[in-house]
Amino acid sequence: MLEHRLVAGSTLLAAALMLTGGVSPASADTYTPTVLWDNGGADGNFDLDAAWSTGIEPGSSDLVAINNGATVTIDQAGEVVDRIRLASNDGDSGYVMMTGGSLTAGTEVRVGDEGTGTWTQTGGDLVSNNVFWIGARGPGYSASGVGVFNLEGGTVTVNGTSSTAMRIGRAGGTGTLNISGGTWTTAGQFNISASPAATGLPSTGTVNLSGTGTLDVNSTFINDASGSSPGEALLSILGSNATMTVSNYVQNTEGTLSFIADALGVSPIQVSGTTDLEGDLLIDLNALASSASVITLIDNSGANPVVGEFANAPEGTMFGAYTLTYLYDSGDGVANDVALVIPEPMTGMLCLAGFAALCRRRVS
Repeated sequence: MLEHRLVAGSTLLAAALMLTGGVSPASADTYTPTVLWDNGGADGNFDLDAAWSTGIEPGSSDLVAINNGATVTIDQAGEVVDRIRLASNDGDSGYVMMTGGSLTAGTEVRVGDEGTGTWTQTGGDLVSNNVFWIGARGPGYSASGVGVFNLEGGTVTVNGTSSTAMRIGRAGGTGTLNISGGTWTTAGQFNISASPAATGLPSTGTVNLSGTGTLDVNSTFINDASGSSPGEALLSILGSNATMTVSNYVQNTEGTLSFIADALGVSPIQVSGTTDLEGDLLIDLNALASSASVITLIDNSGANPVVGEFANAPEGTMFGAYTLTYLYDSGDGVANDVALVIPEPMTGMLCLAGFAALCRRRVS
């Protein structure tokens, strides 16, 4: 099987210990900022020197924290830090509004480290050359650890190639990534709900992809990457205008994949390698106005067969008038696409009134 079969094992344990200096769990990863936003709790611009504890905006070697509830705006090009954390302490909060310009973090970005953090980006370019975690450390480390990132425009690029570089919900934390516009690109593995085996802390991760948003993962996307303690993971794709491209799509036991159709259908996950499935599938066709005979959910351009099935939706499961198949050929000569198909005798007789109910199935 793929790497998700090793997630609870020694590989992840070693990675977790490497990142935390071998200490677990609550005593690990002490963060001592070199620059704090201290503008009296007031909002302000990132390049406002007087608003920082050192009297000058951060540089490429600085460990930055925004902890006092203020909203820091980024709209200038060339901003740099080594690390930046929103809400690095239990009970703290921090917010960023990025409307343009650029910020590059040499080592990491954390949104909602031990407190509550929200980053909203409508433009500009944000880069982390290593780690990007949203909802990093919750109960077991802190009382909260809640992070939300809203990408509405611009680009986010995560250049880290390790299996731990990209995490939505980690070590008891709750992370939410909302992509409604712009482009999010990761070089390495993308993990929803990742609890290091060293900590045993269940986390919650959600990715909502909608609008014209683009998610491009140049490696394996893992929906439910829990370690020794299962978390909750949800990938929700709304409408037909978004784009999601991955090398491999892996969904584990606690993962859920949800498609919510608009009038034209859904945005399929585009896979070039392997599709490996467990967990649940949710489909809502209420808004569908198309009479298409096929709705592709996972479009695999590679030659690998689908491994496994959704636990609540085996081959032949009905969603309205459609039948779920893991053996559809979208035209490349390989029957390895996951799709909803109108059975041949029903083609041309599709009645949209049959979609009145939410097509939702779960294992009891």
